[in-house]
Amino acid sequence: MGCGLVLAGSAPGVALEWYVVAYAVARFGLELLRGDAGRVYLLGFSEAQWTSVALPLLVVAGEVAGALPWRAWTVAAAALPVAAMGALAARRHLARVAGHRLLCPRHVRATAEALAAAAAAADQPAVRTTSLGIRVSRGEVPTEQVVTSHYTLSRAGRDLDAATAKVLAGLIVRLRRQDGGHDVVAGRRGVFHVIVQEAAAQDRNRAVVPPVGGALSRAGPCR
Repeated sequence: MGCGLVLAGSAPGVALEWYVVAYAVARFGLELLRGDAGRVYLLGFSEAQWTSVALPLLVVAGEVAGALPWRAWTVAAAALPVAAMGALAARRHLARVAGHRLLCPRHVRATAEALAAAAAAADQPAVRTTSLGIRVSRGEVPTEQVVTSHYTLSRAGRDLDAATAKVLAGLIVRLRRQDGGHDVVAGRRGVFHVIVQEAAAQDRNRAVVPPVGGALSRAGPCR
């Protein structure tokens, strides 16, 4: 599209406006699908998302100052990332569970590492703690055909609620690639038990850990 604007003889700066604004709008949305644990986050949004909000506003400022040709569509497009950020922030604030923090790439990485460590210590159950203070331990009851895995979830400093436990249970099943059903059972004092049926006994110690440095899990949660 940018090349087409240049070849069509558009005014100088129009192609640049299109490229910057269109890319920023698309990148803001694509950031929600990425899983890079090393990204910098501020108030729950990645560095690239903040940049995607700032750049279109700079384009509009350049138009107002007369440095770039005025185009009404750039103003409308520049409002999209701002509106999306505001809507996401409001939704997260009103949500019962801070799912964006539990499922952010850095915490997913920390949870995967905790599961791997708990699986390796299955003979001597040990508690592992993620960057958000989620405590995980694991035990299992193997049979010839299936392995019943038992995960215990709690939170350091305060009780774990049922909605958060449900989100974490779904994350555990995905990270462990377990194809059986699972149940979440409430225990005492904010402790929850996740019971999972694994079909393949030979795969019961497998956990999916993203291929990035282990230091990322100690860098703190997405803020």
